[in-house]
Amino acid sequence: MLRHLYIKNYTIIEEISLNIESGFTAITGETGAGKSIILGAMNLLLGQRADTKVLLNKDEKSIIEAKFSVEKNEVIIEFLEKEEFDNNTELIIRREITPNGKSRAFINDTPCKLSHLKTLREELIDMHQQFDTLELQRADKQIYFLDLFAQHESSLKEYKNIYNQLAKAKKDLSDLEQTISIANKERDYLQFVFEEIESLSLKENEIEQLTQQLLILENANEIKENLQLITAQFSLSERSIIDQLNEVQKNLSTSIKHMPSAEKIYDRFKSSLIELKDIAGEIETLEEQTEINPEKLQLVSERLNEANRLLLKHSVQDTTSLLALQEELNNKLVSLDNSNSNIEKLRAQVIDFEKKALSIATKISSSRKKAALKLEKEIKSNLNEMGMQDAQLKINIETCPLNKSGIDQIDFLFDANNTNNFAPINKVASGGELSRLMLAIKYVVAQKAKIPTMIFDEIDTGISGDVAKKVATKFSTLAHTNQLITITHLPQIAAKATQHLFVYKAKGSNSYSTSSIKKLSDEERVEVLAIMLSGNNPSDTAKAAAVELMLTD
Repeated sequence: MLRHLYIKNYTIIEEISLNIESGFTAITGETGAGKSIILGAMNLLLGQRADTKVLLNKDEKSIIEAKFSVEKNEVIIEFLEKEEFDNNTELIIRREITPNGKSRAFINDTPCKLSHLKTLREELIDMHQQFDTLELQRADKQIYFLDLFAQHESSLKEYKNIYNQLAKAKKDLSDLEQTISIANKERDYLQFVFEEIESLSLKENEIEQLTQQLLILENANEIKENLQLITAQFSLSERSIIDQLNEVQKNLSTSIKHMPSAEKIYDRFKSSLIELKDIAGEIETLEEQTEINPEKLQLVSERLNEANRLLLKHSVQDTTSLLALQEELNNKLVSLDNSNSNIEKLRAQVIDFEKKALSIATKISSSRKKAALKLEKEIKSNLNEMGMQDAQLKINIETCPLNKSGIDQIDFLFDANNTNNFAPINKVASGGELSRLMLAIKYVVAQKAKIPTMIFDEIDTGISGDVAKKVATKFSTLAHTNQLITITHLPQIAAKATQHLFVYKAKGSNSYSTSSIKKLSDEERVEVLAIMLSGNNPSDTAKAAAVELMLTD
């Protein structure tokens, strides 16, 4: 229930602070005084997007804050606990719009998202503004009203959960089928490329090794001749390098007997000679291993040419990259094989979810049909009480394919003159009839749904006289179970309120007109109601009529 509303620096409102009572509150005022702006502020508070156009003073931020009593609202308490907001008997929502266009929102002084505010709105307030009677023409709203009246929230929640799972499974299936369809078109190519690489049976670093091997085979003659020449120079000629170095070693050995200081040189030379003899041996081994083998040259050349062709074809640089591509292709092919299995699983899931959803939707449909008959009777009764004795509503329910609302296509059909010629609401109802029909629906539904606060902005458009008195009585009755706030231009309705707020224009701090609001005393109410009845400077007769309106049950 709304307890307090604070608005600062919003459009033509400089600053107002309102305590809102339970029961029935009427808001009246001159045209253009800013009555509907208050509802605009409420919309902003509860999640509507905003910009700096709402700022009265462009150099200061706008603040809108509301306090709600929620000690008995289990849904809101559960929401606050789930989203980790402070939870107590009072809910404080604040919205700020800064001069630079930034918007901030808070729940119990904790920053929140706009989605949080929109979720809370559904549980806190039902707000009806001018032209919202057009909602009655929308199929989704007609289902919404019927479901509220039917009170099968648990079934709807269960259905929504299953339907969301069904929708996700269908999307996953569609995405996978599309992916596989595209991939299957490429499968033959992927398989060909994979087999082409696999057929080489490459080992790690083989291409690099083949490149070195080919270089040796291509130059085997020259390499062998050079190595033979070196071997001969080292060991096989008459004055070979090794023989000469052995002689040098012998001479050094003789010298150090007479020159001990040369011993270090001798040791170094001896070590170098050992190393040279080892090198000579390795060169001789290399020469012996060097093959002049045209057949092997051809085989290595052909294998390397095929490997290099694949490197170039796939724009990779080495064996490792080519083997990585082979692995990637293999994984894709395996994934395609697995995907076919996944498709069957998803198809089975879709079928299972469809069966579950259809079962729940059928249960909801049965509940709707029973509720529709009761709602028709209660709407007719309420319309009769508001001066539409011949009016009746027919709720037509036909089966349709499974969708987010179930299996029902619902149409509210209207007959204003008891002709039994029912037609869609927008084709047969006048503005005043639409207003009363909307009020009748919300009146009946509100008592079932237990909506804490209901706000109406000129739902009384198009009615007057005795009908207005009947609508006023309906408002008064509704306020026994719901907090009711209505912006009205009819004295008959304002007179029934337990709290009367008056919106007026006054000079603001910057000498331009701003909107203000005050609670009227009993005397002030009589004066305002009399003006609403007869115009400015009301007579005593008008004032007496105003008093009579206030006292009449």
